[in-house]
Parts: sequence; C-alpha cells; structure tokens
Amino acid sequence: MLDGDLIPGPGSDWSAPLRERLVRRSGNGDSAEASWGTQYGVYFSNLRPADVSSLHAALNEEARYTGYIDVTYGGPARDYFAHVLAPRLVVSDRTIVLNHGGDDPLVSNEDPVGFPFAENGYEIVSLIDSYFVAFMSYKIEARDAEQAWIDTTLNLAASTGALIDINTVEVVVPSDKLSKYLLRDEGKLRLMTSIGLENVDHVDMAKTVREKLGQGYIYDLRFASEGTPLFAVSAEFEKPVGGMARRLLALKYDAPERVISLVTMY
Repeated sequence: MLDGDLIPGPGSDWSAPLRERLVRRSGNGDSAEASWGTQYGVYFSNLRPADVSSLHAALNEEARYTGYIDVTYGGPARDYFAHVLAPRLVVSDRTIVLNHGGDDPLVSNEDPVGFPFAENGYEIVSLIDSYFVAFMSYKIEARDAEQAWIDTTLNLAASTGALIDINTVEVVVPSDKLSKYLLRDEGKLRLMTSIGLENVDHVDMAKTVREKLGQGYIYDLRFASEGTPLFAVSAEFEKPVGGMARRLLALKYDAPERVISLVTMY
C-alpha cells in the first residue's frame, strides 16, 4: 500500500487523467466534481476485483470518499501516482509489515501509523527503515519514470549476471518458434490472435519483445537445468476488439552469444 497527497504535477491539466478514470462513490455528492487540489490517494497493488468492490462499498458511506481509479494497466493516471505516492506498508494475510523509522531494533512490533490494526485482527511486524526501503517498498511502474532504464538494467543483471543494455543487446524470436508453435498450437494461436499478432513475422515479433522488455518489471527469475538464465516480462497489449490485455513473455539469455530470445508467451 502506498499513499500521499495528490499534489499538482507537471503540466497545466494534471488532474484530467484522474477525472476521466474516476469511478465515483454512490449516494450524495455523486455528481459533484472532486476538488483535486485537496485529495488524498491510497494505492493498493495485487487487489482482486472482489477486493476492489468490497473497499468501494465499505467507503461509500464516508463523505470524504471520492471514488477509485483502476490502474491495472499503464497510462497517465498510474504514471501520476508513481510520482506523488510513497510506500506505507505491506499486507500479507493477517500480517502488516511497516517501517518504524531509523532507530533500533532492526525488527519489532511498533505501530507508527496509528491505524487500528490489532483491533481488527492483524499482527504488526515493523522493520528499521533501511530494511523496509531496501526489501519491502514497492515502486509503481511508470512509463515516464526518470532513469527507469537503471531498474531494467539491474533486474536483468540479477537474472543473467551481466550488465545488459536493452537498446543494443540482440533480441531474437526464432522463425520456427512462430511458425511451428505460437502460430500453430491452437491455444497459443488464440492467445496471439487476441492481441492482434496472428500475422506477425519473427522480425517484428523480436521488435515487440524488445519494446516490452523496456517497459515493465521482470519476474520469475530462475535458471534452467543446464544453467541458462530464464525470466519473464509482464507486457501490456491493446486488443483489436478494444481494451487492454496483459501477457507474460518468457525469455532466456544466451550468455556466450549475448542474445535474449523468446521461449514462449502465456
């Protein structure tokens, strides 16, 4: 969970992406325009649709509640939140993990936030700030984040053991991977068609992989049995029928050849 004041950002109409995406609360004040200069935002990652519905219903009786904005997919609203909100805590089952500041002990059960966690059945685990910032804070993915290339470089280094420049490294999609698998297997062809890639060739597909590699976080870092580094990129695509879809690109790094290649998509 991250939170903070929704302060004016760069540009003259910074609140436009928020107004366009806002799902307003029901009841009195439903049609009133929000005063964006005095709003406070709370950001949750990893919510299920049912969680969003429950939170929205629970907060509807609060006069101060304006509504919520779905930032499952990238866009101006999520970019804005990445600039103004700061990490607050992590919720894991019935445990709250938070930062108790720079003083010892390293791990405790302090509650500097002051929310009624214990009264609602949550256990508190607090960490010294150097631990929390390094290991438990969450950075919202933003398309316009300054020096985002550093995050990508470090992610790749963690997986491959090499410093890789995604702008110059060779990215390949073997032609057989498309013609004999992704565009032939019934399930994979359906997946490719759903995002408009049913007629793509291996050259254009490689360009797509490179583009997506530089836009999102890297997941599922592991090694194949023979030691080849494997990882996945969560990529967003516009669907031909409208709307967005997220697909995982499974990739591998061939260290001797210094090549990143597509393994599969799912």
